[in-house]
Amino acid sequence: TLTDSGSVTFAEVDDTDVLTSSVALASTSTTGPTIPTGLATALSSAISLTQTGTNDGTIVWDFALDNSLTQYLAAGEIVTAVYTITVTDDSGTGNNTATQD
Repeated sequence: TLTDSGSVTFAEVDDTDVLTSSVALASTSTTGPTIPTGLATALSSAISLTQTGTNDGTIVWDFALDNSLTQYLAAGEIVTAVYTITVTDDSGTGNNTATQD
């Protein structure tokens, strides 16, 4: 299994707002052959989030992908997946969302 992890922090200026987080696959690219359907499907759900805090806090992301899905790549070929983490507060205003790739 191919793995990686990291985190992003967030802070809400309105102390009464409650924040929730989500993640989505934004884009993929490759220096090799076309990304196979199985790998594309797996990449769409390869990231999981754990949020700590509902007003100020941290979002830990964990990436896990079955290594066998990448074995079609030759030496030096790369697949890049960009994920966007979205934080939304419950205020309902037009500016209640922030994102980070």
